[in-house]
Amino acid sequence: MEAGWRLWEAIWRLYGGCGGSAEGAAAGDLPRMLVAVLVILLLALLYKVTQRPSGFPPGVWGWPIVGYVPPRDVPLAQHLNTLRKKFGDIFTSLTTATLTCSSARSYSVDDKEILEFFKMVSVNFDIIQGPAALLDLYPWLIHIMPTFLKNSWMRVNQLDESRERIHSLLKDIIDDHCKTLDTDNPRDYIDVYLTEHLKDDTHLPALGHQDILTNTEYINLLANLSDLFVAGSETTSSTLRWACLYLALHPEVQTKIQKEIDSVVPRDTLPSLEHKEEFVDNFGVV
Repeated sequence: MEAGWRLWEAIWRLYGGCGGSAEGAAAGDLPRMLVAVLVILLLALLYKVTQRPSGFPPGVWGWPIVGYVPPRDVPLAQHLNTLRKKFGDIFTSLTTATLTCSSARSYSVDDKEILEFFKMVSVNFDIIQGPAALLDLYPWLIHIMPTFLKNSWMRVNQLDESRERIHSLLKDIIDDHCKTLDTDNPRDYIDVYLTEHLKDDTHLPALGHQDILTNTEYINLLANLSDLFVAGSETTSSTLRWACLYLALHPEVQTKIQKEIDSVVPRDTLPSLEHKEEFVDNFGVV
């Protein structure tokens, strides 16, 4: 029995036991056991979070929490094409045929108001694609990050200013619609929105004033228009830019599309909805 205790004491001393006795060694080993358990749990957690979920498509390995970080020295579009060649199509989308009429007002290409609007939209997208994206990924940072960091590094103050200017432009459009509203002849989305709210007697003021809507309804309309104008303008222009690029890189596709257009729409004739049914393969492109 005594020999067994001596062997036990020697083993614990060899592995860093404390107190010079088996009892002291056992007591001193408790933190070590806890550390070992925590390390094992951490490794198991890392293994779990880095494994691809069952049924998911193949892809690149990502860092825990942060995820995959693309290289900064390669253009993103070029890098995505490289990943596509290795793993297959990395994006899927559902496209639906939607026609949205936000405002019946038309703008010329050199209209100062619309040029300023697109400039602000471009600035907003540049900002939200930079460090400010962290606030979208981790909203709790908004409450703990110093204001000077949010403004100097993430440019949140510029984002706020740009948003206010966009809202100011949209408010002018809404006010103009309130003053010129004809409930029997709605011109666009705004007119339909206003007309629907005028069906309630509690909202019947003297027509031509902004108080057609309650404050909440006005804010909701403003938010809806922001989504339609901002998201619609950026996605449409981005789609057209990429379409022009791919057509420039694939002239054979250009030729095919041009032949079909010429076969349906005579030269020196503007296309109309009447030609829609006659397009077979490339109506989506047009």
